Amino acid sequence: MKKILLYVTLIVMLFGIKDVKAATVNSADISPSTYVIGKYMYTRNVNQEANYDGRF
Repeated sequence: MKKILLYVTLIVMLFGIKDVKAATVNSADISPSTYVIGKYMYTRNVNQEANYDGRF
């Protein structure tokens, strides 16, 4: 009985997925000094007023 319930649960889970909202990014679209972590892009921006160039 447990095996049947496990199989039914797995089938429902696999066929219940209708859409995956995945985005693709071309490597040419990513500017230099940019880090991609998950779905976020982090860029080191240069701040001329504070004399900060993005480095510690």
